[in-house]
Amino acid sequence: MVQLAAMIASQALAEFRVMAGAALTAGVSPVELKEIVYQAVPYVGLAKVFDFLHATNAVLSERGS
Repeated sequence: MVQLAAMIASQALAEFRVMAGAALTAGVSPVELKEIVYQAVPYVGLAKVFDFLHATNAVLSERGS
């Protein structure tokens, strides 16, 4: 979960998509994944989190969540 937050902070979108899928496989819940993205907003700003929110939604949709 910390690694996902760090990827948001460093704007590593492609890596975030891969690791978000891996995190879900490892037991991170969809709610926890979304919360990581939402909690990043005050730290890095909505403009920087926006693409990660879309990526999260895409990963969850791909997995039927």
